[in-house]
This record gives sequence, C-alpha cells and structure tokens, in this order.
Amino acid sequence: MRVISQAVEGTIGPKGLDIMMVDSYGNVVITNDGVTILSLMEVNHPATRMIIDAAKVQHEEVGDGTTTATIMASAIIAEGLNQVLKGVRLPRFWKGSAWSYLMDWKRLRGACARFQDGRIRCFMQPR
Repeated sequence: MRVISQAVEGTIGPKGLDIMMVDSYGNVVITNDGVTILSLMEVNHPATRMIIDAAKVQHEEVGDGTTTATIMASAIIAEGLNQVLKGVRLPRFWKGSAWSYLMDWKRLRGACARFQDGRIRCFMQPR
C-alpha cells in the first residue's frame, strides 16, 4: 500500500513532478496525473485495489484530487494497521474513524456549494 502512495505523492500540486513508467511491452508513459499512474499499475492486494478504486471514484465524481485521495486512503489504512498492532480493537478503531469522518463532513458541508453544472465546490478557510 505504501508503494502506491509513494508512486503518486511526488506528483501532487501545481509543481508536481512527472513520473515515467514503462509497461510490459516497453511502452513509455510520462505523466503527473495520479489516476493515469494508478491505472497503469498492476496490483493484486485487496487493500491496494481498494485505494486505486477510491482514486478512480474521486476522478469520476470530481475530476481532480486523485493523488490526494490516494495519499489519504493509504495513510488511513496505515494508521489503522498501527492501531491494531498497538492492541486497539477493530470496533473501537472504526467507531473513532466514523466519528472523525462525521465531524469532517459537517465542516465540509458548511463550506460547499453546488453549481449549475452539477459540480460541488468547497471553500475552506484555514483555522
């Protein structure tokens, strides 16, 4: 999972770097688009597949933010694993995560607006 996050984190932001990938046929792809990088990767692990699917949904729904979604999903899974290794039981971890997501959603919902083209834009002010 960490490899997926590392593959795209260098591309984040307007000054992100390009990544060069070579497929099994020797074709070279140079891009800084997170969803392109992820779609070219061949993975079998279910958690890694879940991270890639989350990025694809982000791309389909919003059209941007796939790199951020990948890094955040990877960090959430890694932190969950760390908590379980420390002895925190899964129901307790999921309850805390659900509470955190609810608080984040309430904050985001208050700062978002739906435009005529159907897209949702959020305007967050730093704390």
